[in-house]
Amino acid sequence: RLDLRGFGRSTPMPADYRWDMARLLDDLAAVIGYLGCNKVHLAGAKSGGSMVLTMAARKPELVKSVIAVTPPVIAAAGTTDWLVQIEAEGIEAWAKTTMAGRLGSKASAAEVDYWIHNIQGKTPLSTLQGYLRWVPGLDIREEVLKIQCPSLVITTTGSGLRTVDSVKAWQQKLAQSELLVIDGDAWHAAGAYPDVCAKAAVDFLARAKTR
Repeated sequence: RLDLRGFGRSTPMPADYRWDMARLLDDLAAVIGYLGCNKVHLAGAKSGGSMVLTMAARKPELVKSVIAVTPPVIAAAGTTDWLVQIEAEGIEAWAKTTMAGRLGSKASAAEVDYWIHNIQGKTPLSTLQGYLRWVPGLDIREEVLKIQCPSLVITTTGSGLRTVDSVKAWQQKLAQSELLVIDGDAWHAAGAYPDVCAKAAVDFLARAKTR
C-alpha cells in the first residue's frame, strides 16, 4: 500500500498544485520500478480505483490485473460542493458531513468517529484544495475500454454517488472483467465492508493467476 502524493504520510501538496493523472501514474510506475517488479496486481478504492484502472489502460506492460473498489469513471454530481465546505468550515466539518454516505448506515458511532478524527479529518487542507479542483473533471469512460487484463470492479447497491446500472454500463465492456455488487449503502466499500472486499480480492487474484 502506498500513500498518494499529498495524502497519508506523504508530503502535503500546495493548494495551487496542478493535479494530473499522468503525473500520478508516473509516481506509481516509479514505485513499481523501485520495488524491482515487472508486472503487478493493482488495487485501489474510490479515486484510487480510477487511478489503477487508468494505469491498466495506459501502461498495460506493468499491470497483471486490477481491482477497483467503487471507482468513479466520471465525477459524481455534488462533489464540487465539497471544496466550498472545506474552505469555509474546515476538513473535520466536511468529514462529518460526508461520513454517512462514505461508510453507510451500518457503520457504528466508534467507526465514524475514528474515520473523522484519525483518517479523513487528518488530510492536509492544501492537498484537498488542489485535489478537489481536479477530481470533479475526471472522465475516464473511454480509457477504461482499453483495459485487456483481468479486472474486478466492486460497487454497492445503494451508493449515493452512482447506481449499479451506471457501473455496469462501462464495466461490462471490459475484456476480462468481473463485477461484485455488495448489498450496502456506502460509497466507500473498501472502508465500510473491508472483510467482504478483501475476500473478494483474494479470490479474484487466485482466478486471475490462472488466466
